[in-house]
Amino acid sequence: MKITEQNVVQQLKKQNELALNYIIAQYGGMIKCIISEKLSRKQDIEECVDDVFLGIWQNIDHFDSSKSSLKNWIATISKYKMIDRLRKHIKEIERQSLVEEIPELSQIQRDLSAEVHNLLSYLSDEDQAIFKKYYLEEKGTNEIVQELQLEKSFIYNRLSRGRKKLKGLKNKIFGEGL
Repeated sequence: MKITEQNVVQQLKKQNELALNYIIAQYGGMIKCIISEKLSRKQDIEECVDDVFLGIWQNIDHFDSSKSSLKNWIATISKYKMIDRLRKHIKEIERQSLVEEIPELSQIQRDLSAEVHNLLSYLSDEDQAIFKKYYLEEKGTNEIVQELQLEKSFIYNRLSRGRKKLKGLKNKIFGEGL
């Protein structure tokens, strides 16, 4: 089936990859232009463009042609994905600046990181991956479910059991008072 401006939304809703190819061909330049206004690193731009296409693909059911044109809807997604990327970049810069300003903090972070990894070594590899994503990378359970292809209840179960195991280990080493 030939994808046109008239049927692209319908085909995207049916998860037709040709429709996404049409979006890339028709709107890719506009998306890149919007994103390039504020982002300058090539890697950030490419990742943000990919995020926009994924956002279109995953959220096409939210598009309402009575509220805006497809072009404006895509431009809005592009703008907000670019803003999200800027926020992420600003957080990275702030975190890096803080570490550079306080040299002792860098050593403390390394020591703490070593201790955390030492504690996590008492867990299975799978539990370690879940703990790292949830507590260190601060990812949500839905994101972990997608990345690790596990059930949400399994994630909660492993987090709960892991906390109990680590708490028991802490009590064994330091006593009940801590």
